[in-house]
Amino acid sequence: MAYKFQFGDAVMSGALEQEHGITVEAGGLTVTAGTSALQATTATTVSASTSLSGDSLTLGSYGIATAGVATIASMGGDWTNASRTIADLGTVTTATSITATDLIGTNIDGIIGAGTARAGTFAALVGTSLSVGDGNITNVGDINCDSVSVDDSAAGLDISFAGSSTGNNKLSLTDNLADALNITEAANSYIKFTTTDASELITFGQNSTFASTTIADLGTVSAATSITATDLVGTNIDGILGADTARAATVTTLSGSGTLQAVGATTLGSTLNVTGAATFASSVTAGTSFIIGSADLDEADMEKLDGITNGTVAASKAVIADSNLDFSGYRDISGSGTFQAVGNAFLGGTLSVSGNQTSAGNIIPDSDSARDLGSNGVRWANIYVDSITGATVALTVESRAGGQTISSATGFALVTAGDGAIVTLPAASAGKELTVKLSSSIGDVILTAGAGDLVEGAANIRLESTGSAVKLTAYDGQSWFVS
Repeated sequence: MAYKFQFGDAVMSGALEQEHGITVEAGGLTVTAGTSALQATTATTVSASTSLSGDSLTLGSYGIATAGVATIASMGGDWTNASRTIADLGTVTTATSITATDLIGTNIDGIIGAGTARAGTFAALVGTSLSVGDGNITNVGDINCDSVSVDDSAAGLDISFAGSSTGNNKLSLTDNLADALNITEAANSYIKFTTTDASELITFGQNSTFASTTIADLGTVSAATSITATDLVGTNIDGILGADTARAATVTTLSGSGTLQAVGATTLGSTLNVTGAATFASSVTAGTSFIIGSADLDEADMEKLDGITNGTVAASKAVIADSNLDFSGYRDISGSGTFQAVGNAFLGGTLSVSGNQTSAGNIIPDSDSARDLGSNGVRWANIYVDSITGATVALTVESRAGGQTISSATGFALVTAGDGAIVTLPAASAGKELTVKLSSSIGDVILTAGAGDLVEGAANIRLESTGSAVKLTAYDGQSWFVS
């Protein structure tokens, strides 16, 4: 069918069908009415130099069914939709490239930037996974995730805290948790952080080595099973060195205000200064001596106190009185000063005194008529007393013959031989008394004074009859008189 068009508007009540192309030069082609259509049954191109509008546009089997909605199988050339909005682009598949300033509310499956990854700026990325192909994720404010794991075990995982501002590099933990952070390997805990209020704690679950490093301030170490160290410098130690069993320790200075307890042997290389009392539950061994003030007690001095028995005198031992304040076993006591005994003094042996003896009390024998003052062989030269009371005084007697000298200790001398001979008197001593008697067989003896002495002012006196006797008393150290 052929139609003839005129200039101006053309109105058709039915359909307009064209077997070939329709070209609208200017003004546009408008199709109105609810069921009106512009159809090209065989044409492949519908073009207009200005605009093409209508309720329905069908090109072959492809059409625009409703205004604003288009179903297009393909486009053979570039398409520009500047300053327009595609209300619902649907799903874009096998796109070679999409270049856009903004992709809003779009699900993207593939590589942003076509075959080669490109940079993108997003307000938010929501997805089930994200791979950046070993690229970098930079300028991130906060990452919320359940875990961070290594991608390549050979390359490892490096978390770098490279902040240049002091105090900004940190790991923040949740408060008041018994297990706020735990560094583990399988079920093995290595370091656990506890933030429980008032019980904050860092627990090391495995052995730790700080070789060739310095712990500036270790603080207080409590309930340590064992501390093995070459040096503990500036450390306060509360407990037993060596865990449950004491171990050896070498220190330069050991000081404290409480109790120092050493269980076992303790060796000090220098001086032990103790300001309070020192208590030892066992033996104390000193290398050379004990010094107390100016007293220096070495081994020989201490031996004098070792093994002593109270009240008993032993060789090279100190003497301690027993509970009765007695002691026994002395041999000799000597001295150059005064020996003073307050109370009774008992001597089991001889008391030898080289000087004078002074007694402020009585000298009394321990039993009556059983003790001597001197002996027959060792006599007192002179006894100076006011009176002698009690038993008869026994004189020392001897017999003499002519030509002999009477002994100085003799109180009575009997001349038994030497009729007409000379018998010499002992040296005069003031107060000494001497009786000389002739035996019945002697009738003539001359008694001659000793050298320098006189008897009755002369050199001698003479006894001239048998049995005669004379009693002489020395007035001084050189004069005898007949009394």
